[in-house]
Amino acid sequence: MNEEISKNDILNKYKSCLYNIQMRMNVIENHLSKKYTEKFLICEIEFLCLQFRKIIENIAFSSMCININEYKKIREKYYTDWNMKGIFRELEKINPNFYPKPVIRELVNTDINGNNEYDLQEYKGDYLSKEDVFEIYNRCSNFIHESNPFMSNSLKYNEYMNNFKIWLLKTKNLMKHHIIHIDNNIIIGIIDISKNFPEAYIFEEI
Repeated sequence: MNEEISKNDILNKYKSCLYNIQMRMNVIENHLSKKYTEKFLICEIEFLCLQFRKIIENIAFSSMCININEYKKIREKYYTDWNMKGIFRELEKINPNFYPKPVIRELVNTDINGNNEYDLQEYKGDYLSKEDVFEIYNRCSNFIHESNPFMSNSLKYNEYMNNFKIWLLKTKNLMKHHIIHIDNNIIIGIIDISKNFPEAYIFEEI
């Protein structure tokens, strides 16, 4: 029986994915600031690559959560899906606007009950795009397996360490406040990862 998953359950699973992203970004930041680090450089890079891969997978899973009631119509065993590229490919079929869109949230009013009203503006800075996601995922995959000692092209470790800082900033810019469109008239999300646990809301688009 193909029962629809409730909005409340969708939001809870969505926030869980965002929490994983938030915590992994915090871990990456701690390592880049040298608060924690592996003594062996290769292990440090492998560790950070794993965190970025998992962040990207959680972005895919969070988008799946938002679109799950349509997604499971075309993926009967949706609960076994794990491949980020495959999930993105299926999401494109049901919702071309599945990828998070970064926005700037500005406080415009607070009513007598203390409820805040925000205005959303397009974020025009640099952020983690869909193209970035695939490039980073592929580059981090270089560290899944041990390198063959006869490999002609050696990996540039220092270049990776510099890229980590850029990737982290782009990810923050994407995830801090973002929206996802579903059904053309519903906006889900504004997530503030600076708080202890991410928030998510569903709004009707005016």
